[in-house]
Amino acid sequence: EREPPLRVRALMMTIGLDLPRQILNAQIEARKPENIKEEDVGGMLVENSRDPKKVRKEKLEP
Repeated sequence: EREPPLRVRALMMTIGLDLPRQILNAQIEARKPENIKEEDVGGMLVENSRDPKKVRKEKLEP
């Protein structure tokens, strides 16, 4: 038994002139010490540009 297709209305998104300010405020809020998790995320896998098959570990500084 086949179900009828769902009907979806198109969504519209409006971008205000204060969007860059909102993005900046969100970035500032995310960088506050109380919003940073205490888990260690210092080591990440980084692709080696000389040999893409080799993967090396590189410690990133905050």
